[in-house]
Amino acid sequence: PWRQVGARRLHLVHEPPSPEADLRSMTGNDLLRHVAEHSQQPFAKYSLEDLLRLNELSAQERLLHLDEVLHVGISKIILLLQDLPMGFGIRGPIREVIQDYVADIRDLRANPPDDPEAFQACILAIFSRHRGMLGQIARGLRDFQQEALKEFEPVASLNVTGLADCESVPAVQKIQRTLDEFFTVRTTLRLLIAHCMQLAPEDRREEMGFAMHQLLQRIPDSLRRESSGAMQARHVGAICLDTRPSVILIEAYRHAHFMCKRQFNRASKLVVNGMSAKKFLAGGMDHTIVETHFPYVDIHLYFVFFEVLKNALLTSIKKAGPDEEPPPIHAALITGTSLSFENERTVKITDSGEGINRDDVRKVWSYFHSRAKENLTNWPAGPEFSSAPRQVPTVGRGLGLAVSRVLVR
Repeated sequence: PWRQVGARRLHLVHEPPSPEADLRSMTGNDLLRHVAEHSQQPFAKYSLEDLLRLNELSAQERLLHLDEVLHVGISKIILLLQDLPMGFGIRGPIREVIQDYVADIRDLRANPPDDPEAFQACILAIFSRHRGMLGQIARGLRDFQQEALKEFEPVASLNVTGLADCESVPAVQKIQRTLDEFFTVRTTLRLLIAHCMQLAPEDRREEMGFAMHQLLQRIPDSLRRESSGAMQARHVGAICLDTRPSVILIEAYRHAHFMCKRQFNRASKLVVNGMSAKKFLAGGMDHTIVETHFPYVDIHLYFVFFEVLKNALLTSIKKAGPDEEPPPIHAALITGTSLSFENERTVKITDSGEGINRDDVRKVWSYFHSRAKENLTNWPAGPEFSSAPRQVPTVGRGLGLAVSRVLVR
């Protein structure tokens, strides 16, 4: 029933619930018992090696493993959100999130991995169900903060503050820590789903082509050809074995630039290692250099770059004013050998925008802090932008840097 894969000991035997129970009409007590039992089981993040070693399992073994991890992870999420202090978990948007995860448990119980077709359809439905979840969390944070500020109105001449200023309050600290843990578990589950589904046999990939496009966006083939000649990046599941940070950085910039250009009719240029992004792609990346790559989850790197570049573009536009062209954004790709090689491990992004108020620096990782006024909703259109995610979840919601840190960790 157990199999050792690298440092992980995987349980590969499905234990169905008692046959007398009607899975689709699972009672409240059954559900609570199920969540309580599974939430006590250990849940670990996955290293790249862990994910790559899942390829050693058979398709059925991967589904069994995925089922077990989902039950544990979703149960932990339900209790995490339910137990938040100060009534955070009873806010309407947060209750909706909890109810969606409860629905996941019911669906998983009704569609065990013994039936691979039904189980995979269930998994895709679960993945789609939570696509707009970050918006729900953002609304819950906003509603909670508004209610909290009403309850604790300042006296005399004291200024109204926000929960991001209350970092020493134990309840606020617990909410921050819990949201970090929630996003960590959520990210792990979604990554594991995408990875296992991408490792499915080829005939299943064709059948689920549209769903797979929704699960994992990729760098456009046109950009890959433009930047790296005949070389195509190789993927094992959700992991890109040939991660090229500069390609992902420039693609994230193109999407953020397009959005700013459409909404504000101007946007900063990007300078990479002292040259324009286009010139860098054309002359700074020799397609004959194919060995200096490293494995990484490329879509995570895309979202982190997009968030940082989006913030840099917005603050540069504000600093320039309505009549001036915003100054360029500079990116430095630093390696241990030569800048012409694609083995970057450090990326520095610098803008000349408004900057961050000294008092706000410590708040940038807070889920309760946001200076976002613009909600960039005009997304790239046309075939050259077919890979751009339709809804980048961090835009205009104040969650971007906090969630980006979770992705990196």
